[in-house]
Amino acid sequence: MELKLKLNGKAKVFKSKKITFNIFRKSVEYLSSFGETFLADGYPQSDLEEAVDFIVEYFGCTKEEFNDGFEMLDSIDFFRLFQAILQNIQLNDGRREVEKDTEGK
Repeated sequence: MELKLKLNGKAKVFKSKKITFNIFRKSVEYLSSFGETFLADGYPQSDLEEAVDFIVEYFGCTKEEFNDGFEMLDSIDFFRLFQAILQNIQLNDGRREVEKDTEGK
C-alpha cells in the first residue's frame, strides 16, 4: 500500500512497512471499536492523534510529514484512508511474503 503526501509542492510516496503482529493487533483493536468508541461522534482529538500515530508507524513517515502533506477535501478522505489501511493489514492486500529464515531455523 502506498501513501502519497504533498511536501514542499512535490509528491512523496511512502510504502507500507511489514505487517508485524504488533501492527496487526492494533488494527484489530481499531476495527472492533471504529465508529463506536474510537473516532466516534465529534472525532475526539486524542483519537485523531492515535490514528495518525498508527498511520505514520505503518508507513514510516513523520507526523509532521503526514500533517503537512496529507491533503483532503473533508473528513471522509481521512476515514477512507484509515479504513483502507486497516483492511490492508487484515487481508494483506499488498500480498507481502513473510521472510524465510535462510539458515533453516
